[in-house]
Amino acid sequence: MRDFKDKKGGGLMVIYKDDKDIEMEKVNSKNLDILDLKGNILKKKVRLIVVYMDCGGNREDEKCKGTYTWERGDQRSATDLVLVNKEMYEYFDEMNIDEEKDKVDISDHNLIEVEVSVKAKIENYKKGFWKESMYYKTDEESLREYREELKNNLESREITRMDEFDEVVEEAAKRKLQAKYRRRTTGEEKAKIEPEWMTNEIREEIKKREKNLTEKNDTCCINNKKRERRL
Repeated sequence: MRDFKDKKGGGLMVIYKDDKDIEMEKVNSKNLDILDLKGNILKKKVRLIVVYMDCGGNREDEKCKGTYTWERGDQRSATDLVLVNKEMYEYFDEMNIDEEKDKVDISDHNLIEVEVSVKAKIENYKKGFWKESMYYKTDEESLREYREELKNNLESREITRMDEFDEVVEEAAKRKLQAKYRRRTTGEEKAKIEPEWMTNEIREEIKKREKNLTEKNDTCCINNKKRERRL
């Protein structure tokens, strides 16, 4: 996998009898940490790819506190890893290994805590505008009314062409199935629309919770000011 001058660690040993129909060859790789083998075992194509991960790398990273993720008696090693790409690493604050088992002591593996700073974008629909859309109801009562409406229209009109039949079906659907719904948008250039499950009842409940939360925060501020005055 590597030459003698390269770093140590990693590799693959394949043991088989000489009389078996086995052929293996190494595929050249630009990365010395990747070992790629391909060949035939008993007339079946096989490919083995081994990736070497240096577990000692966390010691050099200032964001990592602690070294060993596993221990049993006098034995210790860094067997558990946290892998992130370059983009995710920018949001990576720190990683703590609970080597003293202060927080969790139920396994021979030490707890790994990772703190990541990710800003979630909260869509603001209050500053947007309303958008109306049409849909067709599919509940049993609406479908029953639609079928009755369609039946009465077909019986009351003399239909001789297919386009006339289509008009009757469309009229019945519009009268009994078609309905409007309104959704708020964010008001931006590429405006996002509220999810389909949003209803007026949910909006009113959100308003109540926001009002209760504001009142609770105001009460806490008043109480804190009273304590400060007493002190």
